[in-house]
Amino acid sequence: MSKHGSEQFEKFKSGIKTQVAVATNSDRLYEDAEKQRLMVRLMETKGLTQDEAEKEAARQLRNE
Repeated sequence: MSKHGSEQFEKFKSGIKTQVAVATNSDRLYEDAEKQRLMVRLMETKGLTQDEAEKEAARQLRNE
């Protein structure tokens, strides 16, 4: 592979890694936000403490 071709491939590989990292981070942010919304709902409707709501939200999200 030529030096130019190798450089292009490395740039391509780097771009793909960046896209995967961004997508993974976005998924985590979405999951965190979903957990927070569920926690608030549980605290409001069931009167749970923040700790109890966090545990219940984690349990519910695992079971989905």
